Amino acid sequence: MGVSAGELRHRITIQHYLKGGRDIDGFDLGSAWTEYAKVWAKITPLSTKDLLSAQAAQSEVTARMKVRYRTDIDTTMRVIWKGRVFAVDSQGLDDNEDGMTYTTFNLSGGVETFKDTSPNIAEILALVNPNLLLQLIQKLANEDLPEAVGNADL
Repeated sequence: MGVSAGELRHRITIQHYLKGGRDIDGFDLGSAWTEYAKVWAKITPLSTKDLLSAQAAQSEVTARMKVRYRTDIDTTMRVIWKGRVFAVDSQGLDDNEDGMTYTTFNLSGGVETFKDTSPNIAEILALVNPNLLLQLIQKLANEDLPEAVGNADL
């Protein structure tokens, strides 16, 4: 039967999270959400009845997304639609026709689980006593790094 083009009328962006790592000098490369694909989809917010039912089952699903058959979308990704951010909350469910026409995903409205929880340098420095940090910097200016770190009264 297929999916009519008019049904897939919402332009969405699928993103995946790239964890940075460190460069050759040991500096943090940063982590960020990056665009994975732009596709046409049908986004259907849950009806009030379905939403209440989902909340009763302690599910955070708030919408469904239908796209042409894909196998490369998973629960580590998120969807941007009309400026709203949704987490992909389920593996793809294939259609009932031939299993290769379209795929449906459950979406949840909160993406708090995707926040990078590793501290950045500003958060680490906020925990350090400024006087001790100044001492360490002064020692680093005058000594070898391993000796300065070993002698610091941290």
